[in-house]
Amino acid sequence: MAPAKRKRGDRQSLDTSDSRPSPLRPQNNNAGLHEMRDNIRRSSRGGQNSYGGRGGRRNDNWDHSYQINIKNRATPTPGPMSPPQRPLSANQTPAPTPTQTPASVIDLLVVQKASLAPYDFSFITDERLGKWEYSGREAVVTLGIQARQDEDTTDLGSIFQELTRATLNGRLDPDVAGNCVQDILGPDTSDDPTLPFDARNFFLDILSMVCEAEENLKIPLLRIFSVSTGISPVTMRQKLDGKLLQDLGLTRETFGRVGVRQATNLLYRQANYNLLREETEGYAKLVAELFTTSENERPSSEAVEDAFE
Repeated sequence: MAPAKRKRGDRQSLDTSDSRPSPLRPQNNNAGLHEMRDNIRRSSRGGQNSYGGRGGRRNDNWDHSYQINIKNRATPTPGPMSPPQRPLSANQTPAPTPTQTPASVIDLLVVQKASLAPYDFSFITDERLGKWEYSGREAVVTLGIQARQDEDTTDLGSIFQELTRATLNGRLDPDVAGNCVQDILGPDTSDDPTLPFDARNFFLDILSMVCEAEENLKIPLLRIFSVSTGISPVTMRQKLDGKLLQDLGLTRETFGRVGVRQATNLLYRQANYNLLREETEGYAKLVAELFTTSENERPSSEAVEDAFE
């Protein structure tokens, strides 16, 4: 039979032992108790505890540390690239922030400068502009009339082009340049079949080419210039493009859409009457039309077979 285990004597718990106080429980230590009591007495006056009561005052050290922690949480630390802003006084005004010019504005300025590039004026020179009222205008008109009579399209086209560009560049007033064109053109001779050269149509061709080459047209100046030439609006509507006519105010805004609609109707009408779109009946009608238009008498069977082959 196994021997019975030996019973140990009653051990005193560490909780109830006073001989050796535990470092984890300072309340069991006499020195710790005295120190805790002294701290409570210092932190509270008038019989109040450390958390303060009504009419009492809280611990200054605890309040100061609590406020520092709150300020550190609420106020972020500024980085090296963002210095703190100083408050402005009542007399100081905030400085305006510099604005950067967008690229589109710079491109627009470059385009405007490029459109005002110098043009080589051979007839409307600076010398003639300086004496325009005395002899400059008369010299240009005389050269233009002589070129029209000689049907010299090179000199006449250069004079018309320079008058148009002088209007757009601001060298001449639009009404003055238009009157010069009117004097050069002379009376309307479009109804005379003996004169094959039509100076008015030639001028409108030059005007259309100049307007197509220019990117930024000054429409008000161009409108005054075209009216001062004395050319009838009917002739302008027949010769000029639809976009230019709309800019000059000679047509309505719906002119372009009406033109597209009319062209579409004509295309559909041509498709309906197109004989080649039909396979059997269309070819038969085409062959019959060829023989009836080429010969007055009824074609023979041999000629029909030869034509069909």
